[in-house]
Amino acid sequence: MTACVLWYRRPAARWVEALPVGNGRLGAMVFGGIGSERWQLNEDSLWTGGPEDADNPAALAALPQIRELYFEGRYAEAQQLCDATQIRKPSQRGDFGSYTTLGELRLLPADASELAAPALAYRRELDLNSAVATTRYRIGPRTYTRQCFASATGWSRAWKICFWARLGAGERAYCQLRQLLTPVCLADSEFAADGAGVYPNLLCAHPPFQIDGNFGGAAAIAELLLQSGISFLPALPAAWPVGSVSGLCARGGFEVELAWRAGVLTLARLRSLRGNRCEARYASRVVQLETVAGET
Repeated sequence: MTACVLWYRRPAARWVEALPVGNGRLGAMVFGGIGSERWQLNEDSLWTGGPEDADNPAALAALPQIRELYFEGRYAEAQQLCDATQIRKPSQRGDFGSYTTLGELRLLPADASELAAPALAYRRELDLNSAVATTRYRIGPRTYTRQCFASATGWSRAWKICFWARLGAGERAYCQLRQLLTPVCLADSEFAADGAGVYPNLLCAHPPFQIDGNFGGAAAIAELLLQSGISFLPALPAAWPVGSVSGLCARGGFEVELAWRAGVLTLARLRSLRGNRCEARYASRVVQLETVAGET
């Protein structure tokens, strides 16, 4: 797998130079200092005010119409209805209130005299695949290494799978999928308490439980096999050389059945639900189709 890493030869002097890590709830900007370290922290509950009922009462009733508009390709109208019904009710302190950062974590050496000599071979990096920020340098005979990461929640890992799938990077997406489906049980009824994974019943294990990881994981698997547009097997991992799937829904009102062998598409059956025109893609081949509602 090709490395996808941001790396630098000196510590960050400003916030915009620091490297971000996070899981959608807790995050940090890592400065990568020599000797000392600075992490600027964020946590998603630090908003002004207190608990309140911000649910929009129009949201549920409008959802079926929004879906229909998207399926019919009327995206601007769907977005307009989303903006009107799916956003939280206005608050007296503004739409979302004011936010503050959690603070800063400073790490200082126990004996600063050990770090008095110049640092050599400095490197700080962020691995975009593992989401780990690393700072490494050498002072005298010793090499110092610090690493920072945020335990990934199930839903955030599902998002990563979808992102890599949209980029056509099936192997990177599959790596994230394996991590999402990693068993977290250690022995008997004990389980690891951090990071994404699954319990024996396959429920997403961001303790105590996170259904977003299950729903998002299923959607991400579908994204590897079919993307609306319509694109067949756009990011098929090498680990799935043979397979088939049916019942997938594509934008515009289409139901899709696919089969493949040795990583090559052998069957693509498309059933039109509304008679819309569509463009089907596989690898470099593109086919324009006129369809009739109810026919395959």
